[in-house]
Formats: sequence, C-alpha cells, structure tokens
Amino acid sequence: LWDRPAYRMRRFNLTAEPGEHPCWAGFKSMMRDTDRCKGWQRSYVPKGQKQSFYNTGASRSSNFTLEDVVADQINVWLEENSTDVHRDVAVKAAEIYTNALGAVELKPTEDTASWMEQECKVMGQMPFMYSCSNKINVLVQKCGFDNAFVMSNDYLVNYPAPVNNKSEPNNDIIFYLCTEMVDGNPNPYALANTFAHELAHVIQGGFGHSSGVMMEGGATWLEGNLLNLAPRPMIFAWGFRDWNRINAAHIYAETKQTNARKFYQIHAMLLTYLSQDELLGDQGSSALQNYETFNQDITPFGRRTYDYFLQFVGKDRPKSFAPRVLEVNSVEHPFGEVLLNFRVALASQCIVDPSKRPSDPRYLMPENLRDRPFWDCTSFPTFSPEVGSASHEGMNLHYGGAAMYRLALPRDATIRMDPKADWQVRTKVLAAGTGSGPAEVRELRPGDEVTFRGDREIFVVQVNVDPEGETLSREDKGNVWHQVDCEWLKPGCVGKAWTVNRNGFYPSLAAEGLRSPMMKLPKEAKNISLSFQAWWRLEAVEKGF
Repeated sequence: LWDRPAYRMRRFNLTAEPGEHPCWAGFKSMMRDTDRCKGWQRSYVPKGQKQSFYNTGASRSSNFTLEDVVADQINVWLEENSTDVHRDVAVKAAEIYTNALGAVELKPTEDTASWMEQECKVMGQMPFMYSCSNKINVLVQKCGFDNAFVMSNDYLVNYPAPVNNKSEPNNDIIFYLCTEMVDGNPNPYALANTFAHELAHVIQGGFGHSSGVMMEGGATWLEGNLLNLAPRPMIFAWGFRDWNRINAAHIYAETKQTNARKFYQIHAMLLTYLSQDELLGDQGSSALQNYETFNQDITPFGRRTYDYFLQFVGKDRPKSFAPRVLEVNSVEHPFGEVLLNFRVALASQCIVDPSKRPSDPRYLMPENLRDRPFWDCTSFPTFSPEVGSASHEGMNLHYGGAAMYRLALPRDATIRMDPKADWQVRTKVLAAGTGSGPAEVRELRPGDEVTFRGDREIFVVQVNVDPEGETLSREDKGNVWHQVDCEWLKPGCVGKAWTVNRNGFYPSLAAEGLRSPMMKLPKEAKNISLSFQAWWRLEAVEKGF
C-alpha cells in the first residue's frame, strides 16, 4: 500500500542495478534473470528510418520516421507530412523533460537530474514489465483535434502477460502528440510539462486503474509541485464565472457544466497540501494516488482509498495493515477532516503577513506556496466592520464542496452558528494573529459560538462532509419487484404479474425476495389446486419476464 513500486519489484523478482535510471530500475535484471519476456525485447529501426504505427487520433495506419533518440530514453517519431516546427518542438520538449543538456534550472531537487528522473523516483518506474521495452516513444501525428494522450491498453493488451514478438508496434510505451497541439502552442517548455503529465498516466497505468479524478489529480500534482514548478492555475483550460460556485461543487465533479473541469487543479492542490513532510509527505501522497487495481469491479474510488491513507496524516506510517471501517454516521471521518483543513490552508494564503498565519501545518500550504494564493482571495463573500452585525444563510454545498467567508478586521468579533444549521457541514473559523497573540483556528458545530478579541482578519470555512455522501442506501436503489399487466407474460391473461424493475434488470448489488400476501381458503373448500407460471431467468427475457 505504501510503496507500490517496491512491492512490484518483489513480485516480479526485479533488482535495480547501480546507475540504472529510476524509470527503468529493474529492467536489466528482468531481461537477464527472469523469464518475464521470454528473452524478447522490443527493438527499433535505426534513426532516420520509417516504421508503420496506428495513428490513434485519425484512426489509420501511417508511416512514422524515427527523427531522434533523446538522452537514450525517448524515441521521437514524426508522421509523414509533419513539419520542421513539429520536429523541433517535440525534440526540444524531450530534451527539457530529460534535461539532456544538464541545465541546473531543470533539476527539481539537488539530487535529481531531471523532471523525468524525479517523476519516476516518486511515482514509480515505467511499466516495462508489460512492454518489454526501455524506451518512451513519442508519436507526433495529425489527429484532427488539439490534444496529447496515452493509452494504457497499448502495453496492457496481453495483461497479465507482457507484449511479445507478435504484438503490434503500438503495443509499447507511447505518448501520442497531436500536431494541432504543437501548432496551437509551439512552446517546448509547455509541451515538456505535458510530457510529464501524460507519462504520469503511463506510470499509473502500470499499477492498474482508479477513478478519473484521482488519476488526473495525481498527474496534475506531478506536473507542478513534484517538479518544483508552479501549480496549474485555475484559469487553465476552461473559464468560469463564479469562484464560489466552483468551490461549492461536488468534490468528484468533472464536467464543464458542474465545475468547469477544475477537478484537475483542486485534487492536485489537495495532494500538494498533503505532500508536506508534517502531513503525508511526497511518498505518502504518491502512495495514495497510486493505489490502483487491475480489477475494474473494485476500482478504487474516493473514501474507499482516501480514508485509509488519510487516517495517518501527521502520524508515523503503520508497520502492519488493518482495514478501516468507513464511518457513515458521524462527520468525524479522515476525508472530511482533511477536506476542511485543506480549505483552511487555502484561506491562510490570503493572510498577507506571514507572522499572522497559523503555525500548525494542518492549516498551511507548503512553504514555497504560502505567499502565493491559489484561490482568488477577493472572491470570498466579505463583510466589513461597518456593518456591525451580519448573517449569511450559507451556500448550496455539494458533497465535498466548500464555502469561505471573510470578515475584514472586525473588533472583538463573535461568530455564531445557527442551532438548526446542517449537521453534515463542518465549520472552522480562522482568525489571523495580532501583535499580541497568534492565529487561532476554532471549530464550530450547530449552536456554538466563539469570540476573537482585538482587530483581526477572520475567515469562516465550511465543507459538506456528509458521512453518507459516498454511500448508496437501500432506498437509493429503488424496488427490485414491480407489477405489470400479465398479458405481457401470456396472451389472454387477465390481472397483474410481477417483474424485476421496469427495464428488466435488478438494481446493481441488490437482492430482494418476493412473497405474496397471505391467502385464505374457504373452510368448505376441498381438493383445491394452485398453479403458477414463472420464469427462472427473469433478466434474460423480453420485458423482464
């Protein structure tokens, strides 16, 4: 759970050799000491030669030329009719990603030589145990749309077995780069950052699958915080009109309509917050987002993963495993606590004077971001001291959504929670420090109040942490059995017959017996017989009979 790459190394009996690149750590021992690839290793044509690949954007086979091999790590292939600009930008992006020129500015940490190296050190190796190759292939192709993407099925086509000498050229570690994306922004640094994001998905794919918000959040976290770069700004990609609506949206919302697809940034910043050494650290945060399975029926999602890892925020890593039972009756659960504290940390970035911010790392973003607010601090509903007193009925918070309010330097302010407030919403009040006292964070429940002495900036932070927000009750599923006209079952039949649901299928994960009302026979009745006409496979016949 806490070190998936090491677990996988043990599972495949792999050993990293001295000097082996972190992205391919164990590849040499796999080829030499195991029968994993049956002695076969993917080979490539010489530089300048052509190879046929399937253009996954345009859905056609096409010839690609191997234009360059960058840092002995990345093959750059260009489709026919690509331009010199496409070639130059793609090659330069690969050089930036691998830091082929050894630039100090492209070293994320003192002991890491490149973005590529840092990515694999934290997230794990490329999935060479499925591709039987030790190269990343960039296919520059005309797609008919502006994008860049990877496909885990390329190298997992034979899962659990690896690809082999009968596999297609596309069954490899491939990054598909649309020429339209280069045309739209021929900046190799931006493209190198896209390299990092998409190859994070390649690494994730080597461990299985999880929910889209977790995988995209993990890759977006990588492209910013882990590479020691600025986080992806909220303005990136799709625009939006109201910061507060985005803040209040469902934590797993991922459409333009619900939150302008800002789940990338929000989940990335949650992982950035957790990656502080005092909370989970880089490795713990990576373990959280890297927990995946190859079984689609139990794809990790939300609290099924989050609650286990988040129970150890600020604590030592456990030495043994114990399953965690999800709390569904109380707002005191790990995910809810972290979501609330994370939003308080975002509010703390809006306190200009560092000495007036909280000292507890639970209420702070990483040190390099504390003076760089991620959220628009001017967007919070704000109340000025001239008002004297004010009330707010709150916002419509979806599950995991938040609301933040600012009180601008009130004196001796008292904050009260309505006794009838929604108990599923947790509230913490952040009061900036004063010249004579530190910052304070207080939690309020319905009916509670707190007073902060002096002139101080105050933020009220609320999050919907509904403990049943990720559960389906029996009532949510609807009834299994329904009555319809029995003529559907047998022509000429009069009356009603029972069927399963209205579309012929049971609600998922539901089982429900059928019992008729008690039937009373007349005392004088003799030799009465009852006959039943029924189908055993109710879901397999037309209209559910």
